[in-house]
Amino acid sequence: MNRKTDWLKILLFMMGVHSMPGTITAQDKGGNSLYQQTSEVNNIMVKYNADRGNLGRFYFIDNSPERRERMRTLYEDYLQQLSPLNFESLPVGSQVDYLLFRQDLQEQLRRLDVEKKEVEQLKTWFAFADELYVTEAKRRRGAELEAQPMASSWHNMALTIRKNIKQLEASGSMNIYLIRRGAGIVRGLKEVLQTVDAFYKGYDPSYTWWMAGPVKELNEALDEYASAWKAKEKAAPSGKDDGSGIVGYPIGDEELVRQLQLEMIPYSPEELVAIANKEFAYCDAEMLKASREMGFGDNWKAAMEKVKNTYVAPGKQPQMIMRLYNESVDFLKKHDLITIPALAEEAWSMIMMTPERQLVNPFFTGGETLSISYPTNDMSEADKLMMACAATILTFPGVPYTTN
Repeated sequence: MNRKTDWLKILLFMMGVHSMPGTITAQDKGGNSLYQQTSEVNNIMVKYNADRGNLGRFYFIDNSPERRERMRTLYEDYLQQLSPLNFESLPVGSQVDYLLFRQDLQEQLRRLDVEKKEVEQLKTWFAFADELYVTEAKRRRGAELEAQPMASSWHNMALTIRKNIKQLEASGSMNIYLIRRGAGIVRGLKEVLQTVDAFYKGYDPSYTWWMAGPVKELNEALDEYASAWKAKEKAAPSGKDDGSGIVGYPIGDEELVRQLQLEMIPYSPEELVAIANKEFAYCDAEMLKASREMGFGDNWKAAMEKVKNTYVAPGKQPQMIMRLYNESVDFLKKHDLITIPALAEEAWSMIMMTPERQLVNPFFTGGETLSISYPTNDMSEADKLMMACAATILTFPGVPYTTN
């Protein structure tokens, strides 16, 4: 199977080019076919999701070898279950399931390989971790712990961690991915400590007697270790603004191409940039067109200011949203673009977005509950104007709203 052929098959299926039992189009008025999509692949996927959830809750400590190897077995087992299926004989919808499911399993295995490699590279920083992982495995089955020797061991762990912190602070630069992995390992070990202590403390007399001090000491040491890895991340090279305004860590051309292929995007980075520039040029032309229609000529900034400052009065935003809803639904029905279930039209409502939420999302959001963003009386004047403008621009980009 060819990757571009796979991508095209999936795209055509999602666009509804293939007409087959189990797919629904705007013209399908039966109403039930949407719920009749099933296949051998789907049955495997349903079981996989249940198994993955079960194992994920049981082996919940990220970066632990126990979890890593068990999840590897899970992904390999389900790849084996796909192997006997005759891909060519499957209906298109099932072929899409097959391709996407197989790709996800392969990607999960790749991530486990990366995890194993990075954990191995950090082994000297976490030589004590295996003892904690084993303790957590015993805890899950309620095993009785030997508290006195464990207290001594955990005390020594805390001492080791504090030595590691000094060495980490004095060490040279480190790959950003290793740094983040190290921080993730610490989070997992903290979770081990918390679950073990929550299980035995107050219930097991021996554990309660011996472990209070060592648990506190180890918990504090892990907190300090977490801070040290965080500081290492902040000090890592390439994480600062290089003048482009883009802050982050370059992943390189090879990884970028890999991620594009994973998402079945059949373009190179260079082709995507060219497409983006073409689309920007189109947007610029349309912006000038709208500016001229509004009477501002090529002064698009003045047109934008006009739009920004054209908003409904306080208390009128719900009516504007209702108008937008009616226009949208009327358009969809007029052109028979999608089938809208009657229940979807009936059971939706509005709420007003809180001022706190508007700080991070100054627009309205949709779904079963439509959240309306608009200024409130206790906002500052600047915030009121910003929220009013943001809501208007998003709702009617380039088209001033009037109440006429």
